[in-house]
Amino acid sequence: MSGRWLPGWPEEFSGRLPIASDVSAALGIDPLAVLLRSTAAMALTTLRGRESTVTAGSLRVRGVLEELTVGPDRRGELGRLGEVRLAAREVTPPGVPRLRRVVLSARDARLRPALPVVELVATPVLVEVEIDPADLPMRRRMRLAVDPAGIATLHLGRIDRVRLEVVLRRTARTVTVGARALRVFALRIPLPGRVLRRRIAIDRLPQGVRLTGVRTGVGVVRVSAVLDRWSTPITASALGDVAAALAAGATELVLPCGRASER
Repeated sequence: MSGRWLPGWPEEFSGRLPIASDVSAALGIDPLAVLLRSTAAMALTTLRGRESTVTAGSLRVRGVLEELTVGPDRRGELGRLGEVRLAAREVTPPGVPRLRRVVLSARDARLRPALPVVELVATPVLVEVEIDPADLPMRRRMRLAVDPAGIATLHLGRIDRVRLEVVLRRTARTVTVGARALRVFALRIPLPGRVLRRRIAIDRLPQGVRLTGVRTGVGVVRVSAVLDRWSTPITASALGDVAAALAAGATELVLPCGRASER
């Protein structure tokens, strides 16, 4: 493989050695990074504020895009994209409750040679999800509410005057809902820590995803998780198809299927 002359190399030397920019150009990494950035910018311009559907492998998700950014273009950093951040609202994945808002933060995203293709890799991917308490699956006639102060209470049907104040905690594969007080009208009666505790198994997390937190916010339940490593093969033709669909005004997109990896 030939490349440009290295600075200061003796002119009488007949051989030439590749340097980083030549290698990246030969593997298609530099042009692919430019194409990925431009496609992301086009997606944000075309889809922001509109309901759209994205299919990646067997996963089909509908939602409204709010944000899609790729880290700054740092010259000389081979294939580095930095942080890729995506935020969407009213997200409806299959088989789970409607999600009020989802934020994905792919840290240290980069294009990596994986001949005969190029691989898009992120380590790690942070996931933040907001869920409306009314959308959480509860036992019959029970409902969870979260007030503007972030205090969660469990109600029986439409009864508001008598309710249980509860706290959410997480373990590796479960979420624990524990009662800490009984509220009757304006009266608050503290309860022992181990009374009325229920564990909910988390068995629908995608492979490689770890639950890292469950807490309440202003009228919402917030769930955080992490995927240590995510990767997918990526090609110029696949990005070109996405860009062409966006240019045509499509709101249904098919993306390359990503996968979790522990390498």
